[in-house]
Amino acid sequence: MHAVLSDASAMRYWSSPPHADREETRAWLERMIASPPETSDDFVVEFEGNVIGKAGCWKVPEIGSSSILAPGAKAWRANGGRR
Repeated sequence: MHAVLSDASAMRYWSSPPHADREETRAWLERMIASPPETSDDFVVEFEGNVIGKAGCWKVPEIGSSSILAPGAKAWRANGGRR
């Protein structure tokens, strides 16, 4: 996940700047995992054994969504997100 969250292209429209180090990504993941399930629903996206992004909803049941994919996830995108 750090490869995605530290990539300036991937983070261009994200809510924070690219992560400076793995510790920042670790803390981000811990917060995501600790989010209450009744208000958050997050998924790490994997393709061919590699983490290529994250998708999820926050402030459930209100609609708030976020997703981020690695710029290099072209094969996954070209396949419509299917294997």
